[in-house]
Amino acid sequence: MWRRGVDTPRFVFIAEGKLFLHEGASAPREIESPFANAAMARAEERQNRHAWKAGGAEDQGPFTARNVWGRQAGASREDHPVFRHVTRGTKPGEIFYVLSMTASSGVFRYNLETGEEQRLFHREDFHASGLTCSPQDGRLVVASRGQDRIGDLELVDPESRRRDRVTDGEGHDAFPSHHPTKPHTVCFQSAGVGRNAEGELVAFGPAAVLALNYDTGALETLLEDDAHDFLVPRFDTEGRLLCIRRPYAAGRIGFRAGVQAFVLAPFHFIEAVIGFCDAFTRLFARRSLRPVGPGGPQESRRRLTIHDTAVELERALHRRARGAKEVHLVPESWTLVRRDATGSIAELARHVTAFDLGADGSLVYTDGLSVWRQGAERPLLRDGFVVQELAVV
Repeated sequence: MWRRGVDTPRFVFIAEGKLFLHEGASAPREIESPFANAAMARAEERQNRHAWKAGGAEDQGPFTARNVWGRQAGASREDHPVFRHVTRGTKPGEIFYVLSMTASSGVFRYNLETGEEQRLFHREDFHASGLTCSPQDGRLVVASRGQDRIGDLELVDPESRRRDRVTDGEGHDAFPSHHPTKPHTVCFQSAGVGRNAEGELVAFGPAAVLALNYDTGALETLLEDDAHDFLVPRFDTEGRLLCIRRPYAAGRIGFRAGVQAFVLAPFHFIEAVIGFCDAFTRLFARRSLRPVGPGGPQESRRRLTIHDTAVELERALHRRARGAKEVHLVPESWTLVRRDATGSIAELARHVTAFDLGADGSLVYTDGLSVWRQGAERPLLRDGFVVQELAVV
């Protein structure tokens, strides 16, 4: 652990849906949303008020309290707040984050020093995939997915709360980041969209890095490669581009994998039928069709989605608990790279899942299990957290 000092970056990070602040040598401090706490208190109050409708002996069979009294009888006791994305603001100690509740999401401004929170907007049809704050005028650019899972960029004024669409069309745009010196300029990842004959979305193409001036509309492609995805782009203080590079694999299926899928198809179908019947018997007979081993019912494995890729989290945590030295959530082909003005690309780190650059140019990155500063021999943060996203503040 780094000792406290001016060289120790201060950063916030999201770990399994919770937001934490890490500074100096002290343990990370969890940041709670007053809006989320108030929503949870209201949900608890509603649950207590309608608790009598869920009681009694009518909790088995088809005539349950939920079926008789409606959805409010089986409502969850909490509204389950989940932090999705975070970025720093323009003022000292200011951050912006995306907070999701059970049925809606919103963008909030928060002061790390005072704990004051301001809701900018909150709606049911909002599904964010990244946000950034302009260092020049404080405006936000937010990536939002629609019902078709395709992301577009929106420009948000925190003061007036006005929102304007910046990009549109068939490209899937996500994870914008402002240029530190060029006003009104953002870079972002963008992937083409593949559809079938019926117009349904079937796949995304390789993610490229684009730069956009949202005042003039000038658009430029910075990085593009049919064999790779370029994710979460950032400009450093010298104007160099950094991003995560990984092999592009979506939509590809080899001969061996195709034969394996064909052979196993009947078994997958039988498993699906058993799963449906098991859910049916659990609902009406309160029994399971699945065999129970000596340890009781087996819980499903914990999984984590990182940049639209499913990761076996439980397996990695089990290996780390057993003392394995090299444990990573993603393969070493997920590399943090930097492209300079001449176009040459340098590899900075491997197994990278997220990173950020401070206003002073400091680079902090994570492999999901540890957080590192570029050039450091020891991690800034290690063990106890599964880091999904971070922002240097």
